[in-house]
Amino acid sequence: PAGSILPLAGDYMTSHEANPRVLEVRVYHGANGSFTLVEDDCSGRRDAPVQNTRFVYTAGEKEAALEVSREGARVAPEDREYQVTIFGVYNPDDVWLEGGDQVQWQYNGDEKTITVRINGQPEGFVLHVAFSDSRIACQEKLPQIYEILQRAQIAYGTKDRVYDTIAWGRNIGAVLAELTRMELE
Repeated sequence: PAGSILPLAGDYMTSHEANPRVLEVRVYHGANGSFTLVEDDCSGRRDAPVQNTRFVYTAGEKEAALEVSREGARVAPEDREYQVTIFGVYNPDDVWLEGGDQVQWQYNGDEKTITVRINGQPEGFVLHVAFSDSRIACQEKLPQIYEILQRAQIAYGTKDRVYDTIAWGRNIGAVLAELTRMELE
């Protein structure tokens, strides 16, 4: 769902005896979200030192930001690479790290994703993405929704309101709230 953050080992064949050097972070656009990844030193000891990596995603009107901060023992690799993929977005106007550093990024129009690789940020970073259109990019479903509404036995004006609510909704919570207020039967 919108706002979810899912960190994964970038190389699923990584040994369980060490924390992954590459961390794939999947972020689902459309709402704010956060997640704390807790890693230990892989010793198996109950009192093993731990490091918390906190991910906070903020989805604004024209900009989204992913803040990553690390605290606690240094058990994750210092040279960790982050591969951040943000799902459900339109082609951004710009992508950068706080402090002005430009980053290499790719947009996939078919999947509606932005993928960014970030290296050399041992203490954390803030990734910014600027949008002209910050709606959730899931337009491929609109033709199906239109077809369903065409067959629905409700007034045409109601069909138009339902379609517009879904097509222009910023996040799923707001869309569901508006559809509920319509008291559809």
